[in-house]
Amino acid sequence: MPVEEAKLPDMSPDIYQIAIANYAQQVHSKGYHFTTDWFSFNTPVWEHFLLRLANLPEVSVLEIGSWEGRSTCWLLDHILTHDSAKITCVDTFEGSVEHTQMEEEYLKSVGERFDFNIAKTGHPEKVTKIVGRSQEAMRSLPLNSYDLIYIDGSHAASDVLQDAVLAWGLLKVGGLIIFDDYAWPAPPDYNHPKMGVDAFLTVFGNKLKLLHQGHQVIVERTAA
Repeated sequence: MPVEEAKLPDMSPDIYQIAIANYAQQVHSKGYHFTTDWFSFNTPVWEHFLLRLANLPEVSVLEIGSWEGRSTCWLLDHILTHDSAKITCVDTFEGSVEHTQMEEEYLKSVGERFDFNIAKTGHPEKVTKIVGRSQEAMRSLPLNSYDLIYIDGSHAASDVLQDAVLAWGLLKVGGLIIFDDYAWPAPPDYNHPKMGVDAFLTVFGNKLKLLHQGHQVIVERTAA
């Protein structure tokens, strides 16, 4: 299915707003410390598509790009609730090219805030933190082992494509890949993530099912 034919979940604006409000309340009640929010507007879509994985035993997630841990914490709170569920998080915790205007001291503290927030989930034992570049780290991870892979690392198209191709070998048949920032309003001269995602879909399109296209793209692997 072409990307432009994928449909949004059938949700009214009220349902979206309720889901986002509930998420904000949970962030407050858990005591998380986030200084940015590039995630909360995705939560209604994640609830819709990831419910199939909620509280299942042995669910394994790989997250490429974790920043302060917003998406990681959401997954631990809502999906990875079984004692045997786990998540591997890969990030340099140094920011990317779009973060160059941020203060150096702020960027140096991102990894510490990630650790703080993961501790607040109450389940830090479910998290494996890998500090480094995704294209290097992913080559050492076990093949055909992950039920969900979230790609939100470097936003350069070439890096997105490399992450996607490496992720494919790590994903189980029936597993999901979520690409972030497909509709990101990047500067006109930016090598946009959409280019990398579209290239991946063109090559692997006969082995996957396109579930969702909006700000993010979600696909299900249907063949080896």
